[in-house]
Amino acid sequence: MKNIIISFALCLLASCSSRGMVKPPEQQVPVNKTEPIVVKEKKPEPIAKAKRDIVEHTVIKNDTLWDISFQYKKDNFKWTNIYDMNTNIIKDPDLIYPNQRILIQIN
Repeated sequence: MKNIIISFALCLLASCSSRGMVKPPEQQVPVNKTEPIVVKEKKPEPIAKAKRDIVEHTVIKNDTLWDISFQYKKDNFKWTNIYDMNTNIIKDPDLIYPNQRILIQIN
């Protein structure tokens, strides 16, 4: 009985290898071989550069975000950027008050 099982296994192996289902040992790739992973670290931007791009503006009488936007960004329509950056200080974009200090990102 043992001889029959061994013969059947050898026959099955021979048939699979002739059909290309089993690779010969020299062509098989080891499963546990791993290639090293190379991770490129991105250097953080210097803090000084980040602070240089942000300006603090003190609101004066008759200032509007529209005018402040033109003064710093040369584009009136960027007033929404100033508002979005200062929502903790400015509750209503139509109402800004003298002596409020707002941050403006310049880029």
